[in-house]
Amino acid sequence: MNSVEVNALTNEGKCFQTIYDTVNIKVYDIDTIIVYDTIPIYTQVFDTIPVFNLISITDTLIINVAFATKPQSYDVNTFNVYPNPAKDHLVINTGDYLNMVDYSIKIVNQLGSTVFETMIMQPIYEIDLSSWSGTGMYIMRIYNNEEVISNKKIVLQ
Repeated sequence: MNSVEVNALTNEGKCFQTIYDTVNIKVYDIDTIIVYDTIPIYTQVFDTIPVFNLISITDTLIINVAFATKPQSYDVNTFNVYPNPAKDHLVINTGDYLNMVDYSIKIVNQLGSTVFETMIMQPIYEIDLSSWSGTGMYIMRIYNNEEVISNKKIVLQ
């Protein structure tokens, strides 16, 4: 989003805005701000009302997985899972998925029921969370064949 777009939104009156960016952005007169980022956030907000509880920051879950096909090397594949916590969608970027032969992803709820499962065969999975069993903590597991090689928490708000 550039300054022209921010100014246009500002002049329309109060609004809800989600910003997907890593540059410095000044936001004027916004009711709610959600920032998705993987680096420290320095937010400067100018408004006519207190905004202490209106800024929500979500982050990217970063998972490094060593390639099983290259056991003597230090090559790893980086997964990015965002936003975390999530509300209505979740994105899983599988990184160098072509080297993830026989790897799979499984996400289970607190009761152990599977809510998402797939072999890793594409670079990005965009998951609609509307069919999941509600808010709370979920566990994302990455498997190499039948062996669990990573367990990470995902929170659904």
